[in-house]
Amino acid sequence: MTVVGGAGFGKSQLAFEYAYRYALEYDYIWVVNAADTLSLERAYREFAIRTDLPSAGTEEFEQVLTHVRLWLEGHSRFLFIYDNAEGLSSKLLGYLPCGHLQGRILINTRDSRCRLSNTLIDLKDFPFDGVKFLQKRLENTCVVVSSDDAECLAVMLKHFPLALEHAAAFMERRQQTCAYYMKLFERVELSKVLDDDSVHLTVYDKTIAKTWRVSIDEIKSKSARQLFNLCIYFAPDDIPLSLFIKGRDNLPVELRDVLLPGEHSKHDCLVGELARYSLLSFGRKDNGDILLFMHRLIQATVFRDLANDTQWVSCCLDMMTAVFEYKYGDKESMDAFTQDVSHVLKIAYHAEEMLDKNDESVQKKIACLYGEAGRGFYYSGEYSKALEWYNKSLVIKERVLGTDHPSTADTYNNIALVYGSQGKYVEALEWYNKALSIYKKIFGENYEFTKTVQDRIKSLQSMIDQ
Repeated sequence: MTVVGGAGFGKSQLAFEYAYRYALEYDYIWVVNAADTLSLERAYREFAIRTDLPSAGTEEFEQVLTHVRLWLEGHSRFLFIYDNAEGLSSKLLGYLPCGHLQGRILINTRDSRCRLSNTLIDLKDFPFDGVKFLQKRLENTCVVVSSDDAECLAVMLKHFPLALEHAAAFMERRQQTCAYYMKLFERVELSKVLDDDSVHLTVYDKTIAKTWRVSIDEIKSKSARQLFNLCIYFAPDDIPLSLFIKGRDNLPVELRDVLLPGEHSKHDCLVGELARYSLLSFGRKDNGDILLFMHRLIQATVFRDLANDTQWVSCCLDMMTAVFEYKYGDKESMDAFTQDVSHVLKIAYHAEEMLDKNDESVQKKIACLYGEAGRGFYYSGEYSKALEWYNKSLVIKERVLGTDHPSTADTYNNIALVYGSQGKYVEALEWYNKALSIYKKIFGENYEFTKTVQDRIKSLQSMIDQ
């Protein structure tokens, strides 16, 4: 079954409510973030580990995919929820099982053209009752909501579920009435960035832009506001608070002082302040580490609002440059890579788009993150991804450092390694020769890397000749 609805219309909550109500009908319930390939592959790998599939822990994802699909085709009483499927769209078909299934698959997407199942439900055919939502949401609080007041607020917020959740969270937290909230909402003026006609915001985007502003203005904790602004540049799901803790030396002083290692009560208060206003949500890993989740519409709206303010993306870039490192053979490092890489690449992308392309220091940091991602994918056996990110790193290095720089040569060498591992020896030879000419020119014949590359070239040439 495919459920279609706009951002903020409650597709995820609908799926989770269904899973909660009918949990006893299933032996397995699994949520897959289908926003991009990295997130989906991570969910499949974790499922393989949890169900002890033969490919559990295997670096080659194709094996994991084969075993997960076979498991789905051979089992019943399971519910797989594919959330944010508009990210992969029709590509998702390549990850789904074939034939008649005895279990159930639920796909959530914003794309009405996405026909991935025989049954499609469009939420626009089921009008959302904002009045009932507000009354139920606030029924066990100190806030009294009459039908008339709820109707006025619901109309003002276009009966938009996410906006109504912001309003209800605010009213619960502040113990205020619908009338009080409506006065605040009416006073909010969109920033010049969001009020520009060229931005093409929908009425729902503008509504969220106002409800978000009402909520964030009530948060007095400077550290909480700083964390919120930084999260805008991460991938929206599974943001590890541990990344901020590890990279705290690169954070604003107020946030740095709260994120001391081991200060769990302070961490809970920091995250709880944002969650109480429904600006983000959070969960915990099995080891107790906090994971943050931002609604995509909130993230997109605030991202537009901060379009001319680069301090936050610069801070994210500095933090990631300091903490992101792949250590081959170190299980903790390899697990952290799988968890963090989608956030690293999102931050690097934003930094590349927003920051000064003539700032050598900034560009080197971006190239470093792309290169480290390539390295992690290479050692994970995901060679196409390794090439993708090594090449992204190379484009920056050639532009900023030049084609004769040792760091550029290192990337030539890394690309050659990937081609060699793929059995593409002619391509590998070409890239090794490019690296070798630079190493010889700068370091001479006796340099360790010069000798290493020469030996690799000889070995490849021998294989080609055979």
